[in-house]
Amino acid sequence: MKKKLLLGAVLALLLSATAFASGGSYRTTVDALCNLPEISVTVPSSAEVFINPYRIPITIESDESTAQIVSTPACIENKSAVPISITATVTGTIKEGSDMGLYSYSTQGQELTSKRAFVYLEMQAATSTSPADANWDSEYDVEKHVAIRAGVARTKKDMVTIAQADQPKHFGAFRLAGDCVPTPRKPWTAADGIDVEIAFTFKALPVWTEIP
Repeated sequence: MKKKLLLGAVLALLLSATAFASGGSYRTTVDALCNLPEISVTVPSSAEVFINPYRIPITIESDESTAQIVSTPACIENKSAVPISITATVTGTIKEGSDMGLYSYSTQGQELTSKRAFVYLEMQAATSTSPADANWDSEYDVEKHVAIRAGVARTKKDMVTIAQADQPKHFGAFRLAGDCVPTPRKPWTAADGIDVEIAFTFKALPVWTEIP
C-alpha cells in the first residue's frame, strides 16, 4: 500500500510540473500503421477425377457414386484470423492420345454422337475436411460454378467465402462434377481423360463477414 501511495504522489508531482511548465511548445507525432492480417491456408496439391460414361458404381473413401464425373475429396483449410474469399481459375487439358472434347454446357437431354464431356468446378463452405459435409448443389449453376474448357483459363471471382480459423465453416470443399455422352460414335477408351489445373487466389475479409 505504501508503494502505491508513493507512486501516486510521484505521478501527481510530475503531472503538476508538466502542467505548470512555462514557455516553449510541445508536439506529439503519431505513426499510423495499417494492420493487415496474414493469410494462412492449406491447399491440397492433387486430386483425381473419373470419367464414368456407363455409370459404373465407383467407391471413393467408402462413398459409392454412379455419377458420370466423379472426383476424389478435396478441401482448403483457412488458418487465418479473418474470413477469406476464394477466387478460382481452372484450365483443362485433354490427355495425349485422346480424341474427346469438353463442352461448356451439359450433354444431357441431347442427341449427341461426339465424344464430349461437361466438367465444372464447384466450391462450398464446409464445417470439416470431409467434402461429404458440404451441401453440394443438385445441378450446374452458371452463377456459382465454372465450366472447364480445354486450353482456356476460366476464372470465377469470389467463388466461395469461408470463415476464420476459430469458426465452424473455415473449410472450402471443392469437387469436379458434370456429365458426358454415354455412347459416342467413337467409343470411350482407356486413353481418354483430362488434366485440370486449379489456381486459387485468396482475399482477406472483415471478421464480421457472414458465411452462407
